[in-house]
Amino acid sequence: MVISVAPCPYQRARYEDECSKANRYIFVPWNGILTLIIPDLRSSLPAGVTVWLRITRITIPHGASGLILLHPYPIWINNDYAKVHDGSLYIRVTEQDMANGFIKIEYLAILRLRQRDLAKMKTLAIYSQTQLASTIEKTTVITADFVIVGGGTAGCVLAARLAERGFETLLISSGSNDTSNPMMRQKSEFARLQRTLFFKHYLPSNASPNLNNRTLDAIVWKTLGGNSVNGGGMERMMANDWNSFVDATRDTSFHHENMSRYYKMVENFTSTDSSLVSNIHGNNGPIKITQAHDTIFKEVWKNVAHELNEAFSEDLADNMDHGLSFEPSSYTDGLRSWSGDAYLTPNIAKYPNLKVMTSTTAIKFNLNEITKRIDNILFLSFDGFFYGVAKKEYILSAGTFYSPHILMLSGIGDPEILQKHQIPVKHELRQVGKHMMDNGAIIVRYKTENLPINQSIPVGLVNTQLPTTHINPDMFFMLKMDVQSKSLNVLIFNASPKSTVGSISLHKADPLTPPKITLDYLKDKQDLQTFIDSIHYESQTQDEKMNYNCLIYCFNRDVL
Repeated sequence: MVISVAPCPYQRARYEDECSKANRYIFVPWNGILTLIIPDLRSSLPAGVTVWLRITRITIPHGASGLILLHPYPIWINNDYAKVHDGSLYIRVTEQDMANGFIKIEYLAILRLRQRDLAKMKTLAIYSQTQLASTIEKTTVITADFVIVGGGTAGCVLAARLAERGFETLLISSGSNDTSNPMMRQKSEFARLQRTLFFKHYLPSNASPNLNNRTLDAIVWKTLGGNSVNGGGMERMMANDWNSFVDATRDTSFHHENMSRYYKMVENFTSTDSSLVSNIHGNNGPIKITQAHDTIFKEVWKNVAHELNEAFSEDLADNMDHGLSFEPSSYTDGLRSWSGDAYLTPNIAKYPNLKVMTSTTAIKFNLNEITKRIDNILFLSFDGFFYGVAKKEYILSAGTFYSPHILMLSGIGDPEILQKHQIPVKHELRQVGKHMMDNGAIIVRYKTENLPINQSIPVGLVNTQLPTTHINPDMFFMLKMDVQSKSLNVLIFNASPKSTVGSISLHKADPLTPPKITLDYLKDKQDLQTFIDSIHYESQTQDEKMNYNCLIYCFNRDVL
């Protein structure tokens, strides 16, 4: 089904506000048809006025109606263009529609669209769930050496590195290209960016029994670079963790000394301490890293470590797995450096063998049941359906939540889950979506009048029960200041959780429906005790030795 996007005077864009409630559209959710009741306004309309019907997410939510409205903001009409703003779909109502008294639409799904995409389109493509689930006639096939599904932190790096080596590379990303957006770049805009809905997927989880049956939203950035758009802290996996990979895989290339050179390849590090560059960090990589030195607070934090009998290092990356330190930052001169911009922006124009498709939804891999090899991947953009064919490899890099989701939609997973949703089992792999791990975090907030922390990021890696460097720490905490609210936020992470945090499954066999997420934070009571002990431990760092006045102490209600 195709709905025209036609010009409309701006002042009539929200015409339904002028109608009485009795005349507004309604829908019938159970008979397979969405019925929109249209009042006959022909006799009362001024000459030349176009009527638009506004469908909101409140009117038509996810659920039994079967209608999925996926673009995050409404469409406003201004002059010759449709504009995106705050959750609605506008449908032009013709005189014939008003004569009929209604518009009927089958269950449908609208793609995620941006203003610049709408401005280029003469029609707005609407696809029913039946179309998405059925075999689509091949209209366009894109062939490349490598097809990468997922334009997040890793996907952008992979695409750039492969293109540099001359391989034809296709990167498919559900997120948009926002690398030129000032909100993405500027550190001063990060608080506002976090409050903006457009750049994120909010994936609701099932009720968590260990959190008094509360539900938590799993947040995934839907922009090139994915979750590398963050607060700027740069951590490295600890040596003990890398060496455990060696034990599990018997592959010595995972040894932490070997992996350190890959960290250096990523970094373009600047610091007043030249030894940090030569010994620990790299200075030729695309990601700009800085270590902001606050001389006064460095001495304060060093004294805190001494008082608590903890090790101290000026740089968390200095092969440190225990103690107090400072964390490097991916902000330089107030500007963020992240994989979407640092790896893709310079390479898209440089390498014609690199093709990036944004605002694109992966539908499924088509797996050959005989050879057990992937024939192609079906995906959907605002231009329609496409097939991607890899001559060498398909790389699934869609993140924690969407990678197993795509596999299950492709018939790869636990047969019980697939059969429940009438998905043909192409390959039995029962562990798909199982044993999800996450560290979990709580926030302790101090209200303070004096903030000695400037650009530095003080952190701690400690063991709250067995203070020894011979085992992995169970707590990682980070201090972040908020100058505007005059508060100090302490983020406490469970560094070594005992609980397997949850699983990923399906709500329905629909690629446009978010995955079903189950979180089991604090399932193991030791994890709860670790948080309690961590709060007591962390409070020792915030006493008079820090030389500022703490007024308020509170917990993040989402966890404890």
